[in-house]
Amino acid sequence: MKLISSFLTAIGGGSPNDRLSAVVSCIGAIMAAGFLVIAGLGVGYGVYLVPAVFFLLAFASLLIGSFLGLLFGIPERRNDPSPTNPPTASAPNQKTDFRSSDNLKQIADWLTKIIVGVTLTQFDKIVGYLDSAAKFAAACMPPCKGMCEAVSWAHSASFSIMLFYGTAGFWLGYLWAVTNLPKLFTDSERAKKEEEVKDQASSAGALQEPKAAARNWISELSSPGAAAPVIEPGTVPDDPWKGVFGGSNRNDDWELSAKVTPMLSGHEFQVDLTVSSRTSKPVSGDVTLYLHPTFPKMVQTVPLNFKGVARLTLVAWGAFTVGAITPDGAKLELDLSKIDAPKLFRDR
Repeated sequence: MKLISSFLTAIGGGSPNDRLSAVVSCIGAIMAAGFLVIAGLGVGYGVYLVPAVFFLLAFASLLIGSFLGLLFGIPERRNDPSPTNPPTASAPNQKTDFRSSDNLKQIADWLTKIIVGVTLTQFDKIVGYLDSAAKFAAACMPPCKGMCEAVSWAHSASFSIMLFYGTAGFWLGYLWAVTNLPKLFTDSERAKKEEEVKDQASSAGALQEPKAAARNWISELSSPGAAAPVIEPGTVPDDPWKGVFGGSNRNDDWELSAKVTPMLSGHEFQVDLTVSSRTSKPVSGDVTLYLHPTFPKMVQTVPLNFKGVARLTLVAWGAFTVGAITPDGAKLELDLSKIDAPKLFRDR
């Protein structure tokens, strides 16, 4: 019943992922049925050499077919002429000309073209090679008594097994490659970039650490060496800048915005803060950002670029209120629990 249900799903209903899973289930079920038939040959003839040889032949064909399917299914990288790393305090608009090696894809393309070309031009020879392999496997089989003695049953069975399991292996390898490899490659590159972001955030004091709140951060703000204007915290214990900077993230000249992106770890988030000028006149100077006390460096000074934009990338585990003071002294405030962000981030 499960095989029938998978077959109906594969040819009709369900989402694309459901249909793909159903196709794989059908192929797997048919392959399992084939193995049962092979085992039945040994029981029927009382010679266990038969299933042993056929099992080896089936697994070898399955392995070769899966390898070929994997080659044909390796995903191709999208062309991105100017990939950009996430902005940081030390490098607001950092670009890179480097990307991960795609040598494997180039080799796979080369091999697939050779395989297709050889198959089209040397098809008769390939069939002959398969026939020779089937005869070699048949030579290991005991003779069959009775009606099937007049035909080369072992030769026919060997050829059928190679053809079936080779084809099934090809489709399994291909389907696995097209469904899993893109996400595997993407997650690998994303994890590498996230490690770079975390390293940069850690060196800039922009990596949120729960233990950092235990320090006397109020005395740090009012110390003689403090570079930022002294701002008295608000009345909310867990969110000291709530209501301190006027409660609005924009005015006629400036806007404070944020983008929150979940990281692969599942409990950390990349927060990209942006302060941008809303006027057409040229602006310059530094923007001072006030973060939560759980950041080692809770007051960050970020320079404006030539477009009048200051960016800072944080790595955080929960929402808080950000305060900002622009070069002309304007105050901006943004509550990260009120923006469009993952629920886990907003609720922390």
